Amino acid sequence: MIRKEFPPTAGPGIPPWVRRYGLLAIFSLVTALIALAIWRTQNPTGELNWFTAVLIGFGWESAVEKFLRPKA
Repeated sequence: MIRKEFPPTAGPGIPPWVRRYGLLAIFSLVTALIALAIWRTQNPTGELNWFTAVLIGFGWESAVEKFLRPKA
C-alpha cells in the first residue's frame, strides 16, 4: 500500500511525500507558536496546562480549516 501511495521518484531529490509532510510540520510549528504567543499575551504569568494546550490547538486548527477551506 505504501509503495502504491508513495511511488519512488526518478533521479535525485526530495521525494514528494517528504516535502508534503515537511511543509505540514513547518505549518504546524508556526501555528503552534502563534497560538502560544496569543495565549501568553492574555496570560503572561499563568501556567499552560496540557489540556489548555490541547484545547487551544484544537480550536486553532478548526478556525484555520474554516478560513482556508470554506464550505460553498
